[in-house]
Amino acid sequence: MLILFTKDYKMHLVLNVSPIFMQAKEARKKAIDDMDTKLKEALENIRFYKFYPVKTKDTPDVSKVQAKYINRYYRNAHELL
Repeated sequence: MLILFTKDYKMHLVLNVSPIFMQAKEARKKAIDDMDTKLKEALENIRFYKFYPVKTKDTPDVSKVQAKYINRYYRNAHELL
């Protein structure tokens, strides 16, 4: 099923939806500006660690599959442990 949007419908979306996204963006910026300085500094300096099991004879070897990537929100870990 192919849905084609007309030029008028696209313009309608841009004109009516864009302000909503801009308001949300401004609200996020305001929330960051109103944040406590200690909390803001802590969030800027946050570090992520990713843990893997220690190699023993009971655990499988994971050295070949270790990756720094966490997910698309947190991106990469700073250190693998």
